[in-house]
Amino acid sequence: MSSASILTLKGVAAYLSLPEVCSFSEKLEQQLFDKEDQALLQENLDSLKKAICQVLVSIKALT
Repeated sequence: MSSASILTLKGVAAYLSLPEVCSFSEKLEQQLFDKEDQALLQENLDSLKKAICQVLVSIKALT
């Protein structure tokens, strides 16, 4: 494995543990439980999807 791949893996691991990703997930879970406004739910879902997509792009760079 090249040093670039190792750095990318470390970056992906760091990104997955970002409080931001956890925060989006927790907000979404709470809003679903509380039956919040659909627009707010969609906004948080979109943010979570964007964060996950960034991680997937980084993983694809390894292959």
